[in-house]
Amino acid sequence: MNKKKLIMVILVVAGFFVSCTPQNSSSDIEGSEKAEERSLVTETRQISDPPSAPVEAASTGNHIEETAAEGSDVEGRKTVLAALHRNSKLVPAPAHAKYVQDEVDFTTLQDLSEYEQTAVIGSRVALFYPEADLKTSTDLDTLPQGTPLPISTIIPILGRVKNEDRQYYGFFFFQNNYNFFYKTEWEGRPGLVFGADLVGTNSKLNAITSRMYKSPVDFEQFSPFTGFYLLSDAERAKLKSDRIAFQEVSPSEYSLSLSKPDDMISLYMDTAKEKQTPLFITTDLIANGLHLFFDKFLQYSEETYFMPRLDALVDAYIAALKSMTPEPEADDAYAAAYRSVLTYFSIADCLIALAPTTSQGDQEGPPGSQITVYEKKDQEQVLSTYPEEVQSEVSLILAAAGPQISPNFHYNEDYTQYKPRGHYTKNGVLEAYFRTMMWFGRLHMYISTGNDPVIGPAPQDSAEDLSLQHLPMVAIIETITASHQDIYDAWKALFYPVTDLIGASDDLSFKEIMPFFDSLKISDLVVWIDDVNQLKAAIRDANETLKAPLISGNSVFEAPSSEGRKQPLGWRLFGQRFTYDSYIHQQVSPPRLMSRDIVRGLDVMKAFGSESADQFLAASDYPTMVGLEERLDELEAEFDAYPADFWQQTYYNAVLDMIRSQALFEPGSGFFFTETPMWAVKSELSAHGTWAALRHDTILYVKQVYAERAGDGDYNETFRTEPLPQPVHYIEPNRQFFKGARSAVNLIAKSGKTYQLIDEQYERKIASWQQLLERMKQIVDLEYVDEQVSAEDVAWIRTIPQQLVPLVQPPGAGYASYAEDDDALKGAIVADVFTNAEAGTVLEVGLGIPYRIYVCLNDGQGGKRVAVGYTFSYYEFPMPQDKRMTNEEWRAMVYAPDFAAEEHQPFWSRGVNLAIRADQ
Repeated sequence: MNKKKLIMVILVVAGFFVSCTPQNSSSDIEGSEKAEERSLVTETRQISDPPSAPVEAASTGNHIEETAAEGSDVEGRKTVLAALHRNSKLVPAPAHAKYVQDEVDFTTLQDLSEYEQTAVIGSRVALFYPEADLKTSTDLDTLPQGTPLPISTIIPILGRVKNEDRQYYGFFFFQNNYNFFYKTEWEGRPGLVFGADLVGTNSKLNAITSRMYKSPVDFEQFSPFTGFYLLSDAERAKLKSDRIAFQEVSPSEYSLSLSKPDDMISLYMDTAKEKQTPLFITTDLIANGLHLFFDKFLQYSEETYFMPRLDALVDAYIAALKSMTPEPEADDAYAAAYRSVLTYFSIADCLIALAPTTSQGDQEGPPGSQITVYEKKDQEQVLSTYPEEVQSEVSLILAAAGPQISPNFHYNEDYTQYKPRGHYTKNGVLEAYFRTMMWFGRLHMYISTGNDPVIGPAPQDSAEDLSLQHLPMVAIIETITASHQDIYDAWKALFYPVTDLIGASDDLSFKEIMPFFDSLKISDLVVWIDDVNQLKAAIRDANETLKAPLISGNSVFEAPSSEGRKQPLGWRLFGQRFTYDSYIHQQVSPPRLMSRDIVRGLDVMKAFGSESADQFLAASDYPTMVGLEERLDELEAEFDAYPADFWQQTYYNAVLDMIRSQALFEPGSGFFFTETPMWAVKSELSAHGTWAALRHDTILYVKQVYAERAGDGDYNETFRTEPLPQPVHYIEPNRQFFKGARSAVNLIAKSGKTYQLIDEQYERKIASWQQLLERMKQIVDLEYVDEQVSAEDVAWIRTIPQQLVPLVQPPGAGYASYAEDDDALKGAIVADVFTNAEAGTVLEVGLGIPYRIYVCLNDGQGGKRVAVGYTFSYYEFPMPQDKRMTNEEWRAMVYAPDFAAEEHQPFWSRGVNLAIRADQ
């Protein structure tokens, strides 16, 4: 019986949680010093050389059903995790092998309940003066010989002795310090102690303070606190069994402002203020910071550069068309194609014209910026200036109500995609840009010999009819572009920045179509368009020589199936982009895999090599979805074969590398806190959260997969106490993640400079990001080999959340547009990533309020301690196709007191959280 079948048996016969114990043994790690990190080798596959389609699995007609794991969320997950094997592909961190077998046993703090007030000895010169009696300064000469009191000793405070002299307002000036004496007891005798040696005379937390004065390196057992927070019984129990505990966070625990511009950053900043709390800086914090930076970089670029370029490009095409106008009475094929092209660009022109006018308001924002004022236009008035055919299409776009046959281009278009989402709801300019680019990115000009479209709300033209209509349109647009270098350059200024950042268009662009038309040697465009035989021959030639798209998009109804059909060939002005996560979902959804109706984020993580994702799928989808496991195994082998430089080709690929590294930093990584099964939930939350943010930021540009079944006076007390030892903070030691993060930032810098999207302010931000990530990587390298991190660097770790604040904010004049109120700063985001056209549903993925995590650390740097950090909360749920969600709609749910979180979570993370902290 193989491992996955064994897990299913366990799910059936076991209704209890098998204890989570460390999975690594000394034999697992033996010899690992010589092992190298997992590296990706062999030849990369370019988009122009698409991966071979795996063999189609047999269709069962099953949809995703509740399984043992999904139907009993918490117990199912626990059973799966208990059976989880260490990822055999991972090489454990060898230097940490000596720690992983240790147990989590908490020390018992001294019981101080018998005392009303206590203090802690905080200096190494403190003395106990037995039987002493003081009233004035002159009595200091009568103090008996003192007995040394060890630092960290807790003593009872039985009263305060004030100096009856008026000279020092009640203080005694003693051994160059001003302070009171306090009555106490030591070893059964009454006496006095000088206040300059005391800490916590008014604190209820002296048992914790006393423990902190013992050097953290000497911690041979875990203390039942983190910072000055005493862990609850439930929190200690979780940490004892799992070495990590997740906890729900209330929105009331933190605030948002320009100086705290995000939920996770705000929570980390507040925790960092508690100077004695060891911080666990997660990869989630950095991934979240890069998401905020990139998302605002796109906003800034789109509004400042892309929208004006897009407006000018559309104007240039319309102006060029006017020089090609046929005779008014002309009724030939060329005239029909010409009118269609004019309508095509006029629709875009109308969408741009609907954008509000902007001006700079009088209200000043941050230094160097002003508030941008957006003045809406009268929509009906704008529409009335355009022909009826333009108005009819634009009305469908604005309504975004559902799939319908395009009144102008005669194929089934999903108009729900035109609902502005992501950051495009920030203002009317971004909304107009979104709709226009979605129009240019989705309108599919067919050049197909494939099967006829068969599903839609109404009969639509055949593939041949569509191609005979659309190919002449492409020919006219290509002729204009090829003969006007300024137009071609303007197109490239919009097309290539997105290519560099996200990836190549999945459909034909000018790069492919221009050489194709050159090969046709058309001498007279009008004559050529009027010759239907030449058009059909050109369509056949195109299908024989040009690459078909890899992702079905809205052309799902001609997608590959068991008969081996290809995606229909077609051209788009700004085609949406091929990405490898969409490619994964393409391969495991219908009609490519008929046993499945919808996809999961787990599919991506499994294809990237995550053992945890594989086991979750084994407990949920594999048993009923024929062919899914085999298909994902093939995809995993495919991604294993990609060389390292594959992940640095685009910003999008670099973030996928970050996601991959988070998914693979799972049980088996070899650190004390990673070696229980519950760490699998953390690794999946981190990877899924980073993926959700990436899809949110690029929602306009990434091609989405479609599926269908088919003091006292003038004197103050002075002290000579030693400062409490500083906690040893820690960065999640995922070395590959930081390599990917640095690549992502470098690729933003490269593209921004190449296409003139960044100014000096952005260059400074990028330089700061590079410095931050480089220093973090150096620290992580030391943590990995368990070597000492300098005290300066340990203290620096605590400043990372604060350092992120200026890095995630857009520069100068762009700032105020994106932070007008606190709601705009909320970190909850949502994006639809997959559409099931037949069922009329989409898969939404999103982030909510971060989870607090307590992590048991155990290393040579700081000993055994409990650190505090934050991780993504990830949501994954279906929604009706015509109800694609915006951030605003999602936030209204997430931050509501009655938010039904578990209804929107994947089964593997439901019920993972402890209740909100008792001190909140």
